[in-house]
Amino acid sequence: MIKACYYLPCFVTSKNECLWTDMLSHFGHPGYQSRHYSCVQQKEGYCSWYRGLASRDKTTINATDP
Repeated sequence: MIKACYYLPCFVTSKNECLWTDMLSHFGHPGYQSRHYSCVQQKEGYCSWYRGLASRDKTTINATDP
């Protein structure tokens, strides 16, 4: 499940949420996260952002990172 973050601070409320930060203008280019990453559910039920160019271990971002 993707949870949008419009203002800081942002938090996930369950382990199956990916925090979407594209709406925060000071986090780089608008839309970068949604164009380059996908929210993937892991074996343990946690969600994380994955960029499909390399193995998941090298590109997974903690779901709690804003």
